[in-house]
Amino acid sequence: MKIKFWGTRGSIPVPGSKTIQFGGNTSCVQIISDGDFIILDAGTGIRELGNDLLQKYSCRDIHLLVTHTHWDHIQGLPFFRPLYSEKCKLKIYSENKFGYSVAKVFETQWDPNYFPVTAEIFNDKVEYIKISDLEAMDINGFKVTYIETHHSAGTLAYRIEKDGKSVVYMTDNELNYNAKNNLPTTDEILNNNKDQIDFIQNADVLIHDSMYQIEDYGDKIGWGHSNNYSSAIFATLGNVKKLLLFHYDPDYTDDKIKNIVRETKVFIDELNSPVLCEAAYDGMEIDI
Repeated sequence: MKIKFWGTRGSIPVPGSKTIQFGGNTSCVQIISDGDFIILDAGTGIRELGNDLLQKYSCRDIHLLVTHTHWDHIQGLPFFRPLYSEKCKLKIYSENKFGYSVAKVFETQWDPNYFPVTAEIFNDKVEYIKISDLEAMDINGFKVTYIETHHSAGTLAYRIEKDGKSVVYMTDNELNYNAKNNLPTTDEILNNNKDQIDFIQNADVLIHDSMYQIEDYGDKIGWGHSNNYSSAIFATLGNVKKLLLFHYDPDYTDDKIKNIVRETKVFIDELNSPVLCEAAYDGMEIDI
């Protein structure tokens, strides 16, 4: 399998001179194997991905797994060019949100108050699939399972497996521990996140929410995002091979993210953990 990152930011896109190395697009990841692929989230990175797909493929079904419908995970969808191609069909997998159907949530993006093109022009090419109506899924030869994260109600993480390899995509997840005035400990992360630790167990790659550096987390407790220390402990307890930090705070510059990576690697060494750690960036490709 190959992982390609098209967007790695959280909250809002942040183009500019201080975000060149890690990029400014919001969440979008592509998993590829043997010419087939699935897409994870539809942040602003999906615009460039759509252009790439139209260059490489003449016609096909496209499978999009959405973690949740906060803006930074769906805001690129109206600019996804395959939507407007007669040769493509899009299947969107998501969950109902606060009483709205999957279709209603997405079609609202094309309300005339928000966008000049209405959803009617492509409704016959879009299929909306409610995740909780399914169990383990086989999508384009990938085995896909899911779990709810510690974020807004109905937010999901996905585990994708094929040919003995596994990737967990767990963005927008706040690892639970007694965070007020305390650093995360192995015991607290273990005792408060057992279901998620089981879910990520032995994954080759864990793409995990690391929105905040530990020193910035105190003012953001309860916002639904994790810090770099808790992510490192979590990856260690899950026995994952590689942790990819992801979904950075929009105020974080390239220099800040490089500092977070250095700090996280030092912390992992202090844990005597074998986990490898990198920061995901727009355009990054990893073969596993």
